[in-house]
Amino acid sequence: MKTVFSKIIDLIIHLKRKLRSFTAKKIQFYHNPLIVMGLGRSGTTILLEALGQHPQILTAGGESPFIIDLASLTKIFEYSELTMRKYYLTSIQFSKKYLYRQVRRLCFETAFGKYYGSRKIMKTLFNDRKNFFNIKCWSVKTFPDYTNYKEIRALYPNAKFIHIVRNGLDVVQSRTIFPGFRDMEFITHCEWWVGCIEKFGYISEMSHCLMVRHEDLVSQPVEFFKRIFEFLGIYDHDKSAVFARNNLIHPLSESTKNNINVIKEFKSRPPSHQSWTIEQKEIFKDVCSNKMKKMGYRVPF
Repeated sequence: MKTVFSKIIDLIIHLKRKLRSFTAKKIQFYHNPLIVMGLGRSGTTILLEALGQHPQILTAGGESPFIIDLASLTKIFEYSELTMRKYYLTSIQFSKKYLYRQVRRLCFETAFGKYYGSRKIMKTLFNDRKNFFNIKCWSVKTFPDYTNYKEIRALYPNAKFIHIVRNGLDVVQSRTIFPGFRDMEFITHCEWWVGCIEKFGYISEMSHCLMVRHEDLVSQPVEFFKRIFEFLGIYDHDKSAVFARNNLIHPLSESTKNNINVIKEFKSRPPSHQSWTIEQKEIFKDVCSNKMKKMGYRVPF
């Protein structure tokens, strides 16, 4: 006779098997990724976590760069010469549709775990069964350039992209202090910011993309997220703004701060460039001035 414990284990195994099939076929958000992108120290993490507070968004933690590599498999079937496309299609023993279905599964599992992210999905389902079946998209942080963007869109026609931009002064200063970046040369931080602006420049021309600003996230989170939710076609919800208003993720060289007044915290900070040397200011002007002007930011020295 089976024990209660063994029956529970059998039930969990049975639910996992059912969930694998159910996830791929029935859950509407499975084919709707939301890609969050931006340069490190620009607010990508707080944006991603705040989006996850919305009942209609399932958010993955951390970064998922491998999604770009997986999506690049579409290149040969979408953007290569016709003869090459035909060659590959006749050489594989399954259809392009089947291949894309498997790649989409791997992309999702890269962000949420094996078996269609069954552990994450089961936890979400048990915690909020009512809202689970109303989830519209899943959100992840990765960093596609224009080529990567096209490949992801070939794999996920419904994919949407959000690029968060931050004033170059604040990004460079933050990177000079943050443990993960502070050992780089000052000029390298400046070049990274400029490179990021160039890399994601295509955003402004694509209907599936939205550019947002870090300063708006900090100063007016309600309006900030309302704009994003309209872009995504989901209802407005205050939890995302509340989360952004009260949490700082790894600010400067400090640990994450919860239950604080974020607006007050930022207002209390001295100007980003206050501690810079004359040489550093000249470097910043030489490297970043043009892109600062293009993005609507002012260099105050």
